[in-house]
Amino acid sequence: MKKNILLILVIILLTGFLRLPYVYEKILNPDEATYAVVAREILNGKLIYRDIIDMKPPFGHILFMLGEIFNKGNSLFGIHLIGLFWVILTTIVLIKTGNYIYGNSKGYITGFLYTIFSMSYYSYDMVAVNLELLMVLPLSLSFLFFSYYLVKKNTNYLFLSALMTGLSFLFKQTGIYNFFPILLIYWFIIYKSKKFSLKEVINTSFLTISGFLLPFLISLIFFTLKG
Repeated sequence: MKKNILLILVIILLTGFLRLPYVYEKILNPDEATYAVVAREILNGKLIYRDIIDMKPPFGHILFMLGEIFNKGNSLFGIHLIGLFWVILTTIVLIKTGNYIYGNSKGYITGFLYTIFSMSYYSYDMVAVNLELLMVLPLSLSFLFFSYYLVKKNTNYLFLSALMTGLSFLFKQTGIYNFFPILLIYWFIIYKSKKFSLKEVINTSFLTISGFLLPFLISLIFFTLKG
């Protein structure tokens, strides 16, 4: 137990060591500047998609709004700090997923590799708080819950997996591509099982689709009511 905690702390410290210097940078790439401007306009009372035109989903802008609370002047210190903790949370989820699937502490290798390679390709784009970085956390949670479903066959985990994919979709549209494998793998498992039930397939498919659509529908209702 102590060894596991120590390994997690080492990986977290490594993440901080690699990313902390970039927290104090003003702007790391053009996308950050766009999201920051939109976030500040929203905080000034404007509504995205009505008063401010941006084609990106809303959740990234929400995080940038939170980051504005900690920003200093024209810097993006706040959102960079949130990005650092976001990566740490993602790393912990990946460690948990790797250990659950493979056992024998292989999840720590997963966490270590994510820490290194998540910022080693086009460094300024990789360390910037962009939508790709943000959607990895809900996608990782989606995969973890789906792994629970595969072992425990509890459809609540299937719902949670789809829900996390729905959240990732509201960070970046490409998150939707994670949803189709969830549904297809479920159908394949049921097709191969000896306890095939059309009623169960319909109910579980509806539950899974509902999980994915729930965040989107809540957002749609909110923006519709706001005009």
